[in-house]
Amino acid sequence: MPGRAQDSSSKPVVVIRRRAGTKSAVAPPAAQPAVSKPQPVATATHATATQSSRPVSSPPGAPKSTPAPKPPTPPEDPAVSAARRAKRIKAAQALLTEIMERWPQTFAPHPIPVRPLARGIGKVIAAQLPQSSAWVVHHAIALWQRQRKTPYLQALIAGGPRYDLDGNPHGEVTPEEQERARTELAAWRASRQEKGRKAFLRSQSATPPGGRDQSTPPNAPPTAK
Repeated sequence: MPGRAQDSSSKPVVVIRRRAGTKSAVAPPAAQPAVSKPQPVATATHATATQSSRPVSSPPGAPKSTPAPKPPTPPEDPAVSAARRAKRIKAAQALLTEIMERWPQTFAPHPIPVRPLARGIGKVIAAQLPQSSAWVVHHAIALWQRQRKTPYLQALIAGGPRYDLDGNPHGEVTPEEQERARTELAAWRASRQEKGRKAFLRSQSATPPGGRDQSTPPNAPPTAK
C-alpha cells in the first residue's frame, strides 16, 4: 500500500477455496465380503444323507449267516448202474436192428462196405420213429459206427459224399473231418495194440515157465504107473 514500507521478508498469503460440489480425494473404505449365514437345515440334511448312504455293519462278534452246505450225494449202487447201462444198450441194439431193416441202403449189414452218413441223420430218424427217444437213436447210430470202426473211419478218410436214409448223396466229407478221422484211427489202433500187449504180459506172468508145474523138474523121467 502506498505510504507503508513493505517487508521484504514477508511472503504473500495464498488462500485456497473449495469449490462447491467437489468431493475430497479420500479413498472409500474397502468393501467387506458378505458373510454367509449358516444353514442348519441343509447341513443337517446332508449329514443325514451321508449317514444313510453308509453301509450298516453288523456289530463286532455277531455270527455271519452262511448258507448251509449241501449234503453229499450218496454213491449209486454199482448193481443199479450196471442194470441201467445194460437196459440202455439193449434198447439201442433193438433200435439198431429196426433201423438196419428199414434202411439197409444206408445202414448196410456185413459185408457190404459202409459209407459216411449224412449230417443230422439222427434227427431224421427220430422224426420218423417218434416212439424212440433221441438219446436211444443217437446211441443206436453210435453202436453201428463202433461195430464198423475201422471201415467207417477209412471211408471218412477217403472223403467224398455223405448219404441220407434213401442212399442218396447228401453233403460232403470236409478235409477237417478227414484229418480228424485219420487221427482217431491212429489213436484207436495204438490203444488196441497197447491193450493186446498188456494182456500178453498178464498171461505170461500167470503161466509158469515152459508151461509146466514148477514142482516137477523139466527133465524128470515120467512116473511109472
